[in-house]
Amino acid sequence: MPAPLAIPAVIGGAAWLYRSYKAYKAYKKLKQLKQLKDAADAARKLKPLPKPPPVKPPAPKSPPAAAKNARRFGDRKKCKQKCPSKDKCKYCGRKKHDTFYERDMAERRKALLRDASDPSSELDPVARQFIKDTGGKSVPENYEVSHEKPLYTKPYSERCKLDKAWNMKTQPKPVHRARHKKCGDQYHDFGPPPRSKGK
Repeated sequence: MPAPLAIPAVIGGAAWLYRSYKAYKAYKKLKQLKQLKDAADAARKLKPLPKPPPVKPPAPKSPPAAAKNARRFGDRKKCKQKCPSKDKCKYCGRKKHDTFYERDMAERRKALLRDASDPSSELDPVARQFIKDTGGKSVPENYEVSHEKPLYTKPYSERCKLDKAWNMKTQPKPVHRARHKKCGDQYHDFGPPPRSKGK
């Protein structure tokens, strides 16, 4: 059995060891904090690195001259410009009509819509409503779109000058035909149509 004086000595040694361990842990923690603070101070003193210049994308390669012109001017078949050509009329820009003339449907449509909205025109209510329903794309039954100055007064190559909406009038077919016959106003002013000459 140990001596009574040895017990306090053992207890005191254990307490001293415990205090020494706690002091070591505190010292180690303070040392770590100091290292972190020094590292933060050193980082603040460093100058920031300059930003790298922006990287420009590489310039696209220029296409061949043929592809560049095709993209710029488009397909010539679909070109809506009135380009000078041997196959086009110099007055209207459409296909040449030296031997046969085909009426301009766009101008006829304008005249039909104009007469349909004009209360003083020679259209009856049914024909007037028919033109509005079809958008001027069809002529009502028993009606014709005549020319106040007939197309036959010009050669085929220049008939497009008279084939305009301002020169057109929607009339009943019998009225229009009578104007071209003998005693008709257009017969007296412009003569008979070429088909009826000599009859």
